[in-house]
Order: sequence, then C-alpha cells, then structure tokens
Amino acid sequence: MMLVGFLVALLADNIIGMLWYSPTLFGNSWIKLTHPGKRITELKANPGVYIAANIGHVIVATTIYFITHIFMQVTDFSSAFRLSSWLCALVWGSQIPHSVFSGKPSCLFLIDQGYDAVSIFTTTAIITMFA
Repeated sequence: MMLVGFLVALLADNIIGMLWYSPTLFGNSWIKLTHPGKRITELKANPGVYIAANIGHVIVATTIYFITHIFMQVTDFSSAFRLSSWLCALVWGSQIPHSVFSGKPSCLFLIDQGYDAVSIFTTTAIITMFA
C-alpha cells in the first residue's frame, strides 16, 4: 500500500503544480516576476526541469514517509495536519533569508512557498491515508 500512496502523492503533486502555475491561477503572475516581458506560451518546455522537479517530489515524499511512519507513527489526519504545519514552517522559515538576500519579490515568494505548502499538506495526507 505504501508504494501506491507514494505514487498517488507524486501524481497529486504534479497535478497541483500544473494547476498552481497555470495561467488561470498564478502562472501569469509567476511569469511576470521570473521572466519579465515573456508569456507562458513563449517559454520552451525543458524536460530537465520536469525531471528535476520530480526528483524533488520524490525526496519530499520519501522524507514525509519516514517522518510520518518510521519516526512518529502518524496514523490520523489531525496528527498529519499538525506535522504538515510544522514542516511548512520549517520550509518557509528556511527560505525567507534566501528570498530577502536575493531580492526576490515577496509576491514570488508567496506563490512558490504557497505551492510548497499545498504540496506538503497533500503529500502528508495521501501518505497517511495509504499507509
């Protein structure tokens, strides 16, 4: 069952990413902040980016699995929610200095870290549900 949950979490992460960065949600704003003067349609698809993104998803899902089931034995959604909240605080807190020192616009920080938060909560819930 763990493998199924892991695969469902990876699929969910990809779907959330496609929706989050679509023009309907935050894609247009993200493009304006990261590639000024360009449209989403002008960017060429780079398979390496998707491979790297999925490697990141695998690392996050594996880490969440080990935290939830090996170290903490999380079996209910309220515990999973609390754990996700702490993980988001850890991720956001560690990214604030990078954003400030690199001059990243706060709106871009919120778009990217908002996606990370949704991804962490979803991955934790799915892995808890399937384990």
